[in-house]
Amino acid sequence: MQEKLGLIGWIEIYAEHGETNALLRVWQSQMPKLEKEGFIVTTIARTSKEFKFYCKIDWSKPTVPKGEAARMLELSQSVA
Repeated sequence: MQEKLGLIGWIEIYAEHGETNALLRVWQSQMPKLEKEGFIVTTIARTSKEFKFYCKIDWSKPTVPKGEAARMLELSQSVA
């Protein structure tokens, strides 16, 4: 059975490939949660769905020392 992958799961896939940012579709309500975890979220454009945006999610310089972004940076650096 396939489970639906969450936003952090998608970010983790990018990090596992040595990336430090990703372009993903993000619900407006998810943006503050990502920022609270140390990610830098930059809105690029709206999608066809209301309250959903194409965003660049960056974890190359985490703003929270022990947040998810810091964990993703460690993961990115471990494979690079």
